[in-house]
Order: sequence, then C-alpha cells, then structure tokens
Amino acid sequence: MKKLRTDQLQSGMVVAKDIIDITGKLLVAKGVTLSEQLIPRLNQRGVDLVWVESDEEEVPLSPEEIEGIKKNIAEDLDKRFRLVAQDPIMNGLKEKIFEYLVERRTE
Repeated sequence: MKKLRTDQLQSGMVVAKDIIDITGKLLVAKGVTLSEQLIPRLNQRGVDLVWVESDEEEVPLSPEEIEGIKKNIAEDLDKRFRLVAQDPIMNGLKEKIFEYLVERRTE
C-alpha cells in the first residue's frame, strides 16, 4: 500500500483505506477501483492524500504531511463554526471533531 496525492492518482488504482472528507463522511470505501470521473471529485471534496493498493511497503505520513492535514481540517472547522465561535460548548465540540478527523485522516 502507498499514499498518493490526488494529482498522482490514476484510473484503475484500488483504494486501500476508506476515504473520508473533512466532515468525516465516507466518500470512497476501501476496495473501490478509481475511475477518471471519481478522481477530480476527490480533489473537489478536499481530499489531499489517498492510500492505494501497491506491492510497495507502507510508508507512514511525514510530520509535514500530518501538519498539512491538520491545517486543512482546522481551517475548514473554523469556517463551519465561525458563527458560534464564542460558545464554549461549541468550541469543545469543534475540538473533539478536529481530533476525530485528524485521527481518521492520518491513520
């Protein structure tokens, strides 16, 4: 299995790990074969890295890749929670969602 940026994906590759969007919604399940129509949609939905089946040994995400993912998640959540930014309960919820999404997108 190997990770690829969305601009490196090719039709016919098989997804090795579930692909979720910034909200935690499942976009593509493990085992699905990528098509030419699906690849641009992933990019539009904010997916930056995809794990695909490969004979190569799995390489973990670099610290820079993890920080980039965290930054994207934080920016999106800040936009989504901007109207309730002063509410401590909503801020707590935002933090938990951030932790969940980081874990799911970097596992």
